[in-house]
Amino acid sequence: MWKVVVARLQLRSAPGLNSTMVRTVGRGYRLSSFIGRGGSDEVLRNRKDSGGRSWMWVLLPHGRTAFVRANSRLIRPLRR
Repeated sequence: MWKVVVARLQLRSAPGLNSTMVRTVGRGYRLSSFIGRGGSDEVLRNRKDSGGRSWMWVLLPHGRTAFVRANSRLIRPLRR
């Protein structure tokens, strides 16, 4: 789980700032990252845009998915 740490964060349909914005969320909103399989382990599946920036694939309510910049100025992991 991740927490949004900025006032407004835009979630995109694909990695990249020019991708369609699908939703805007605010500070404190919790995001679940999409976890894939990497051999015998579970791994985060970050993707890169054309500029080489990392984007995290996140799960939204009702089975939808989106991408958010994987940047600690925007999101941070929740402490358990």
